[in-house]
Amino acid sequence: MYAKIENDTVVQYPYGITRLRDEHPNTSFPVNFLDTADASDYNVVIVKDVPQPKKAGFKYVDTGPTMVDGAWTQVWEEQRKELDELTAIDIHEVEAPVQEYHWSLDAGPSWDGEKYVQSYELIPMTPIEKRVQEYGSVGRQIEFITEQGLEAWQAEVVRIKEKHPK
Repeated sequence: MYAKIENDTVVQYPYGITRLRDEHPNTSFPVNFLDTADASDYNVVIVKDVPQPKKAGFKYVDTGPTMVDGAWTQVWEEQRKELDELTAIDIHEVEAPVQEYHWSLDAGPSWDGEKYVQSYELIPMTPIEKRVQEYGSVGRQIEFITEQGLEAWQAEVVRIKEKHPK
């Protein structure tokens, strides 16, 4: 990677052989010219490549080269991703909260100050939903009736309805 520098200021980045040839149409440059010491005669420098960092919930933008320890070096700026840019890998999964007679609904990711975490909203069940949950599955109801009898099940239904009135 290369940059054109004038008065210790980056004027073009990235910079390549095509741009150099366009700026100097009457000069012939070999393909590897920018890798030679002669490139400095045209204010072209090699920029030290720095691997792009990877951190969940963040994106990195190449801000251009900066002089570091006497060498022009690529610099990455860390930016927090917007919600619409997130992927599953960016979101720290947490277990959905469990609270009796509530639904845990996915409320999407939220920022906790360090990372994106999955968040949930607890929604209270309606009285009918509470009853259905206590009645249990059809299989459970049949098992209850088979083991304890129909009158016991009817008493159980009355108990549940009294516990969760409409």
